[in-house]
Amino acid sequence: MKNKKKRVFLISLILLIAMFSGYLLLSKKSPSNNTKEISDTSFVQESLVSKETKDQDISNHVTSENPNSLASVKQSSDIFSMYYDKAEILLESMTLEEKVGQMFLARYPGSSEAIREIQSENPGGYILFGKDFANKTKEDIKVELESNQSHSKIGLIFGVDEEGGLVTRVSSYLNFRDSKFKSPQDLFNIGGMQAILNDSKEKSALLKSLGLNMNLTPVVDIATNSSSFIYDRTYGKSPEDTSIYTSELIKTMNSDKIISSIKHFPGYGDNVDTHTGIAIDNRDYSIFETSDFLPFKSGIEARLSNSFGKS
Repeated sequence: MKNKKKRVFLISLILLIAMFSGYLLLSKKSPSNNTKEISDTSFVQESLVSKETKDQDISNHVTSENPNSLASVKQSSDIFSMYYDKAEILLESMTLEEKVGQMFLARYPGSSEAIREIQSENPGGYILFGKDFANKTKEDIKVELESNQSHSKIGLIFGVDEEGGLVTRVSSYLNFRDSKFKSPQDLFNIGGMQAILNDSKEKSALLKSLGLNMNLTPVVDIATNSSSFIYDRTYGKSPEDTSIYTSELIKTMNSDKIISSIKHFPGYGDNVDTHTGIAIDNRDYSIFETSDFLPFKSGIEARLSNSFGKS
């Protein structure tokens, strides 16, 4: 038991260091934007407390006049402020193990094992892969995920990589769609940005109908070499054009109330496949500032201005 707690602590510490390092990279030389940039996931907050009874219980205890509340000590311009009291009350009801568990989006182990983990480890959610949809129907997945949700104290995130093109965990199977979703580049060549946004709306509707509430997309990496590993999964255009693409897609996903994931920070570039080895990027930091970071900043701004958690 001690070894298990030690491992959980070490993993949590590593995650915190990684997240903080990413924040420092993105906010370097831009101290005035710190508050806005660290608010990247603010729109997810409402979905994390999805049980109606839990929401009602929390709402009954919230008082904006409480001088000790988190909201009362934050500026009203802070986008997190509307969630502070709810979050504070929820945290007070959670054990340390539950708080640590919420930091993890784990690999989906199958329904029976997931229920056991939900009851004992309290994960924040799960990522499903292609094999989780094999030989199943839409109804199978819907019932399975609803069962998982019913065993969780806090609403679970169920995510999947449904980028379109090379990465299609769901639409690869005919039981879910009669053809795979196309890549952003192919869609743009067919019908421009509007074709991409229409495709996104169809994806979101399909995923939500299955009980999935997060799509790990868009890929906003800037690759200049068309033969590089990541290129076919990207928008395939300049940093400026990719920034516009990112902003429009994030706004559409927010409007459709599905969680997005802007990837792969700090920018994949033309590096080798990191699924099979280690990539060392020797580019100067200034290149990231004038190229790779731009779509990420654009996506974050789009989330802040069009946050579905506020609707």
